[in-house]
Amino acid sequence: MNARIVRMAGLLTLLMAVPLAGCGDSGVGDEERRASAVEAARRYTQASLDRRWKEVCESVTERLRKGTVAECIEMRDLPRVGDYMDARVAMGKPFDMEADGPYRAGVGVRATMHLDPATGNRIDTALRLILDGDDGWLIDQAANMDASLGTGPEVARARLEEVAETTGPAAAQ
Repeated sequence: MNARIVRMAGLLTLLMAVPLAGCGDSGVGDEERRASAVEAARRYTQASLDRRWKEVCESVTERLRKGTVAECIEMRDLPRVGDYMDARVAMGKPFDMEADGPYRAGVGVRATMHLDPATGNRIDTALRLILDGDDGWLIDQAANMDASLGTGPEVARARLEEVAETTGPAAAQ
């Protein structure tokens, strides 16, 4: 019973610390910082799946959005090809990303949309998140992944680094 109370206290401490992780240098440790980045990535991925385009477009950097929020919404608001009522979102293990080319240092994570669990139809995306002042965690880089090559953190990191190499310094201008 006593160990159960200690575990619950630890869980409550973590749950209270996670929202603070996006608040700049608050002294929150790496695990909590990564956990808050993963939660931001999960919200972004779920909003994409649910077609909540305003939330999606507000969750990415201006560079990734390639325009205003209104332009981003207009570009994404297309008819859906399939019905994904049973779809679900899963997140991989987060990892730190160093600055690379036009991309700032941040946290990387794999986001998976399981579109049809019965058939295994899924979309895997490697995401780089950066802390951006008052906006908290924003998606700054997204790269499609080939699940046949693996979906672990090392594969997601390699995919983000590969895309950073192809975008080069010109993309930062």
